[in-house]
Amino acid sequence: MKKLLSIVLVCILIVKYPFIVDAGSEIEEYLRRSGMPEYVIEQLSEMQKETIYNEIIGCEVTYSSFHSEGLEFSNGGVSNCSTISTADLTITVVAYDATKNGEECTMLFPSFKWNTPVKIQNDVFAYALYSGWEAMEDESLSVWIYNVNGEKVQSSVQSPETVSESGNAYKFQDIGFLQGIYEGNGVFYAKQKETDATRILCINYTHDKTSSKSLSYSISIGPVQVSVSPSSSDYDSLSGRYSF
Repeated sequence: MKKLLSIVLVCILIVKYPFIVDAGSEIEEYLRRSGMPEYVIEQLSEMQKETIYNEIIGCEVTYSSFHSEGLEFSNGGVSNCSTISTADLTITVVAYDATKNGEECTMLFPSFKWNTPVKIQNDVFAYALYSGWEAMEDESLSVWIYNVNGEKVQSSVQSPETVSESGNAYKFQDIGFLQGIYEGNGVFYAKQKETDATRILCINYTHDKTSSKSLSYSISIGPVQVSVSPSSSDYDSLSGRYSF
């Protein structure tokens, strides 16, 4: 009898207050219908799923790929050797082929997630396409900070500091001074200009260990290249290339 009453009560609540239905389930179901495999959905954070959902909903898209491990360059490409452990920082890229304003393009969702508490003030998250591709106008990066209990305490939408035909670079100047777990999810549109263009995105994350705006360095973005200069022991980096 008690079990029956509980079921009836839940049904009444859902009818009266439909907003209590799990929005995350609806988002995941939409991602499934878009062609995203279940194993990918399971690896994405809630914020990643929400970012992708908000961008692709109502659009003509075809799921393309997901990569969580970049292939390291031996020469060229990303100029810095990786000095950040992938256990501490995770970088992923989700890709959809799409049509935007009548033009075929690729939606790219590059993301980073710190797995250890840090400060990211003065850090840089940057990415560049191979030659044969052109970055389109739409770009943004949403950054969230969580406390040690996994509770979201702050969020910010960032605009790129450096923009080129090859890619973008985001430098965190107005956020990142709090110690916490940081996650950033980007939206990036790319247009293929050459039929044989290589489907790879070069990514570099540079971490300022001093968390101070006084440390000055420059970011250069070109085809197949994201470089940081000058070299300094005050920052670490994680870099690689991610196929899409």
